[in-house]
Amino acid sequence: MRDPRLTALIQRASRRFPRGLGGEEIHGIDLVLLDEVIAGVASHYDRNSRPVTAEHDATILKAIDDLDRVWPDLPTDEAREYFADQRNIASYLLGPRADNTRPARAQPPE
Repeated sequence: MRDPRLTALIQRASRRFPRGLGGEEIHGIDLVLLDEVIAGVASHYDRNSRPVTAEHDATILKAIDDLDRVWPDLPTDEAREYFADQRNIASYLLGPRADNTRPARAQPPE
């Protein structure tokens, strides 16, 4: 049985990758790869209707850290909205294991 909350988050995040960011890196973080990592774990979870694994946890925690690092330097509102959706998916996948203690300036809005 699919998780309706995750499905809704994925649908919201299904908008087009922000123009001009393909192939771009911020602080050495490839934005396309970051997007693909989150989408891959979310897709796996959604298809298999089961919790993410410990390996997925580590991958998603790193993705959240990377998102928080690039967040202040995203060049457009479109990019910030897109990656806020990606962070919401990542945080949802971790559930209560998500680290929400990062500085507010580095976090996209929930």
